[in-house]
Amino acid sequence: MQHNRRLPSRRPRFDSAPEVEHFPAGVPEEAALLRVPRLPEGQWVWKKMLRMPRRSVPNGSFIPLHGKDGRLIARGFLNRQSEIAFRILTGPEAEANFEAMLALRLRTAIELRRDVLKLPARTNAFRLVHAEGDRLSGLIVDRYADTAIVLVHSIGWVAHAEVLERQLREHAGITRAFFRADDHAAKLEGFSLPGIPQGTRVDITEDGILYAVDLAEGHKSGLFLDQRDQRTRMAMLAPGRHVLDLCCNAGGFALAAAKAGAAGVTAVDLDEKAIAAAEFNARRNKLRVQWVHADLFPWLRQLLATEKRHDVVILDPPKLARGRDEVARALDTYQDMNTLALRAVRPGGLFLTFSCSGAVSEDDFLAMLRSSARGAGREVQILEITGAAPDHPMALETPESRYLKGFLCRVP
Repeated sequence: MQHNRRLPSRRPRFDSAPEVEHFPAGVPEEAALLRVPRLPEGQWVWKKMLRMPRRSVPNGSFIPLHGKDGRLIARGFLNRQSEIAFRILTGPEAEANFEAMLALRLRTAIELRRDVLKLPARTNAFRLVHAEGDRLSGLIVDRYADTAIVLVHSIGWVAHAEVLERQLREHAGITRAFFRADDHAAKLEGFSLPGIPQGTRVDITEDGILYAVDLAEGHKSGLFLDQRDQRTRMAMLAPGRHVLDLCCNAGGFALAAAKAGAAGVTAVDLDEKAIAAAEFNARRNKLRVQWVHADLFPWLRQLLATEKRHDVVILDPPKLARGRDEVARALDTYQDMNTLALRAVRPGGLFLTFSCSGAVSEDDFLAMLRSSARGAGREVQILEITGAAPDHPMALETPESRYLKGFLCRVP
């Protein structure tokens, strides 16, 4: 089996958090204790809510969490360095065996994709595990044919990487696994991972379109799997229409539109490698798209100086806000983008706009869209509010897990 090295390059320091001075009777010394009266809603416990184990339990350990009265209330991953100091994986009723817990969670996740959503009939690329939505906090697993891309947001999954990979082979039929991490998340959690070897690619199919996915260089895990259903919607809307795909990345919307019989498709992105990969996939599928390597701001202004407008405009930028401190700046950028994009829509045309920034709420994004419509001098009718495909389930108690927000609009 081919896989990249996964262990942290260093053990993070133990940041200041109170350790347990006196363990209640029956509480093991490797346990954490809750300092507040009750467990918070959701799967995250913040550092300030905890007393840490007295022993030097390594970060990433799967340990019990006890209440102030000594009762066992949960089990999960410890990380003294992170503000999310404890990630809940099981309740008190579950057995303490980590591998048994993981096997159960994986089987449940696989059954959802295979038996309920029936995704293998449409594609061999889909999200196999969606973190809190599948009760595996900090873990995302995307399947590309027989390859798993494991996106890690918790040091616990780094510490348990070998167990995870073994379970993926056994229950999901995965033959190789590569581990990736967002630099920002890795820094907060206190681990590092080597990159995936350059040139690591895999062929996948989705609704009859063949994609060569670059697993080392592609955004997220290689392809925006969360937009699958919106690409299907695009195929329904595109026939006979002129389509403009802004921030096209791998070109999924553009390729779906071209295959469905659009009158013309133009796709724009600043990432030269993404454009090259999208153009390669268009040639493989014998689809005609005009690919443009450009910054969308000057490109759109130049377009608006002409009389050319499009029947359908898609705007799907990358994540602009990683945390709450970046939301205001992100909303300003979203507004500038959406104002220009709305002006590029032919009267009576359609506009699809998205945000994949979990820190940006749906209400904030909608308020931004109202401001953009005023700035563009256009009326907007919202036809549908969309989100990620259902293989990206949302945890009810963790609204941040609904990170992708989209609006299908008509622009009279």
